[in-house]
Amino acid sequence: MSSVIVSNIPENCSANEVQEVFKIMKIPNISNESFDIQNSKKCRNTSTGRFVVLNFKDKTDANDAIKIINQTPMVFEKKQTVIRAAPYVNNLTSLLKTSLANIAIFNLPPEMTTDNLKQIFGEFGTIISAVVQKPHQNVKYSTGYVLFEKVEHADYAIRCAHKQFIGAYQLYVHKTNNHSQVILSRVPECKNFAITEIENYIINKIGDDIPATDIFTFLPTLRQDPVQSKKLQVIFTCKTRQIALKVIELINECPITIDGKPHPVLAQFDFQMIEAKQSMNQ
Repeated sequence: MSSVIVSNIPENCSANEVQEVFKIMKIPNISNESFDIQNSKKCRNTSTGRFVVLNFKDKTDANDAIKIINQTPMVFEKKQTVIRAAPYVNNLTSLLKTSLANIAIFNLPPEMTTDNLKQIFGEFGTIISAVVQKPHQNVKYSTGYVLFEKVEHADYAIRCAHKQFIGAYQLYVHKTNNHSQVILSRVPECKNFAITEIENYIINKIGDDIPATDIFTFLPTLRQDPVQSKKLQVIFTCKTRQIALKVIELINECPITIDGKPHPVLAQFDFQMIEAKQSMNQ
């Protein structure tokens, strides 16, 4: 049996009315005898926060239902409402935190939407969940997160999309693993020291202990350090938590040298970003 979650159900719409709408849409082979409309724990401004889970006999029927629902506006009280359908996963929050099929896409155009993201990355495999985080503070690009059904789909997306362009925006696509994200703080602000120099610094410090391919730049640009306003930060990710721990140890033993002057830096797990992502994905 396969399940589908349908969200953005109108506030005043009853379960019987939802059933009638799905009959009009000709949703195939729904096994539910009755619907139970639920309220999400966290509700965004763009959604009512009401959803229903539909059960289907097989995956083909579930996928057909998702296509029909997403392509057909729901008419309720003579008003059109765009409802959303996606595969339902009981342990979605856990998967978003740990799955090797979960990727992050940085440097997306500011106008990118979740529907755009699904359309682009849906070519690489079946998407379980996707979300776009719009630009905020000093960040001028959007960030996307996509959870694929299979690890090989995520790997394929990275191979095809990493460092490709959407208009003037070059994409940076990597696996996400909240236990291996590292933030490097207290980086001196210098015109001659940018993201490339940071990458070279990290690679030089890990030496022969860790393959350079096990570390990826996590953000395409440096950002202002919120604690020390005259310093910068950069976030990167490692393949595993064990690698991240070793990288943190090696970096904290070696300052950055700029113009012959040593500058102590601080590497640690990026707990702030972990909490933000967990909150966003709940």
